[in-house]
Amino acid sequence: MPIARPTSPAEVRPLPDGPVHFVGIGGAGQSAIAFVLAQRGRVVRGSDSGISATAKARLESVGCEVSTQHAAENVKPDTAAVIATDAVNEQNPEIAEALSRNLPVFRRPEALASLVNSAKTSICVAGTHGKTTTTAMIASILIHAGLNPTVLIGGDLPLINGNSQNGDPDLVIAEACEAYGGLDCLSPTIAVITNCEPDHLDFHGTEENFYAAFERFVNTTEMLIACSEDEGSYKLGEKRKFSTGDRFDQRVRLYGNDKSASVFSAIKLQVPGNHNALNAAAAFCVSDLLSIPKHLISSGLESFTGTGRRFERLGEVKDIAVVDDYAHHPTEIKATLQAARQAFPERWIVAIYQPHLPSRTRDFLENFAEALSGADAIYLTDIYLAREPEQPGLIETLAEKSGATLVKDRHTLPEHLHRELKPGDVALFMGAGNIREQAEEFLKIL
Repeated sequence: MPIARPTSPAEVRPLPDGPVHFVGIGGAGQSAIAFVLAQRGRVVRGSDSGISATAKARLESVGCEVSTQHAAENVKPDTAAVIATDAVNEQNPEIAEALSRNLPVFRRPEALASLVNSAKTSICVAGTHGKTTTTAMIASILIHAGLNPTVLIGGDLPLINGNSQNGDPDLVIAEACEAYGGLDCLSPTIAVITNCEPDHLDFHGTEENFYAAFERFVNTTEMLIACSEDEGSYKLGEKRKFSTGDRFDQRVRLYGNDKSASVFSAIKLQVPGNHNALNAAAAFCVSDLLSIPKHLISSGLESFTGTGRRFERLGEVKDIAVVDDYAHHPTEIKATLQAARQAFPERWIVAIYQPHLPSRTRDFLENFAEALSGADAIYLTDIYLAREPEQPGLIETLAEKSGATLVKDRHTLPEHLHRELKPGDVALFMGAGNIREQAEEFLKIL
């Protein structure tokens, strides 16, 4: 029996009372929800064979029971529901056990919706790129303004010492991902669309299906904030205006560099790149809608130093800077390289990229090659497979098209880079897999 996947917010089931078990509790989305539920008094258990020591310790600090192995016996007799990451299916022993006992199994987006849709004021940030940073910027402003929001982010925010915070249940700020039907579950008060560019085609199948998911989402929200600098986002805003029958519907607010230039002339962001100026513009719009004084919005943005794995400066040794970034889409790689040029002018930028998913690499092969060309030197390592089978020859094709040096075994990258890089270089590690491990190892041996 397949796991139910809601196709609209009306189909979202409430979480039953009682203990819950998370399959894949260490993931960014799963761990954020688990942390908040545990803080609210739930008995929370979970498993994850790849959970980091940091994530495990944080969850255990609020009473979560975490196993590092997946097994049917992890689903205790008193379990009321199982919450599954989208990276697993019915073959997982814990999901199979739950289904055999007729326990309700929820996908992660449905569990997130249980927190978002019940709040009096909820803000969801969606888009192909920039979700984590924009969500974190909004959270930083709200906290700086003395509010106590419930926060759920896809990356760590130093201000809250992690990727989530349990606060006012009627004020929720959450990152919303378009993969696996996640947007179909959510009905926020305010929706932010940072941009809308096809991705996750392994799930959506076609670009038309991808855009349709965003269209359904923006029609569930009371207020839409969309970036006018991005074509896909702008079209969503225009369609939403037309759907209300009023060309100047004030429930749709478009923003971009042109409209926000005067607002940001006096704000000094600590995070580089034009994309972060747009992220900040979105955060400003949301905070303004919530009637936060503009001086507090400005100071909240100026205090923002970034989130984990978003142009995160790991250190600089022997005049070689090491930066780690989550970029795993051609547009994100371009933006990250532009930010590197801004942050490190006149320095040699070395891109070290681990592609994420064979299907994404195949679908955007030419775009990846073009995006990587913005670096002064390129190193590729083998594709992070995640949930997909290997496609032989794909990484070699990308290396050829991009002119990159291919080091298939990522574990040998640190020593290779140690031999090749020179003082003044910037080592920019990018990818959504486990390439950060090599960035940290490289820094150690410098």
